[in-house]
Amino acid sequence: MQTIKLKRKGGAAMEAVNTDKFYHALKHSNIVDDLIIINDIHFQLGTVDVETAGGSDTPQTVIIPHSSADAQTWFSNPKLVVPPPGVGKYARVTDVIGKYNFGTIPYTGGFGPYLKYAGASPAEQICAFNNSFFFQAPNSRICTGISNITNPLVIVENAGVELYAQIANPANGDGTFIFIIKYLIQNIF
Repeated sequence: MQTIKLKRKGGAAMEAVNTDKFYHALKHSNIVDDLIIINDIHFQLGTVDVETAGGSDTPQTVIIPHSSADAQTWFSNPKLVVPPPGVGKYARVTDVIGKYNFGTIPYTGGFGPYLKYAGASPAEQICAFNNSFFFQAPNSRICTGISNITNPLVIVENAGVELYAQIANPANGDGTFIFIIKYLIQNIF
C-alpha cells in the first residue's frame, strides 16, 4: 500500500493513504512549489516536484459600473473588467451578476453583454446575459451571467477578461449597469 505525504515548506507533512484523501489534501493545501513524497513498502519511489492547477483559492471580486455611453461601445471598445493575471496563469470567472437600471429608453441590438478573454474570438465567450430579458426590457433587472456551454471554452494564458457585445454596439438606450464579477487566478498546468 502506498502512503502519499504532502510536505509543505515550513509546515507539517500531510498523509493520504487513498485517492480521496489525496485529492482532499491537494485541494486544501498550498501545494504549488511543495513536494509530494511517495513511499511504498517495497519500493522507494522518490520525491517528485509538482505544481497543480491551484493558484488563488480565494475568489476575487470586482464591481464594475457602466454608463449608457460605456454600453453603447461594448462592441467597438470592449471594457477590460479583470486584468491579465501574469505569465503561466489565467483568470477563471466563477460568478457574474449584472444589475440594469432602466432609464427612459430600452437598448436595441448589440447581442450582449458577454464576457470573453481579451484577444479571444467573440464566439468564445465565457458567459452571456440574455439581452432581451436583461437590457432590452423596459424596466430594471438583476440577472446572473449564463456560462457558455455551446462552444468549448478556450482558456487564454495571461489574458484579461473583457465585457463586450458580440455583433454590434447596443443603441438608443440610456440605462446604467453594475456588474459584479468573481474570479480565481489559476496556474496553467
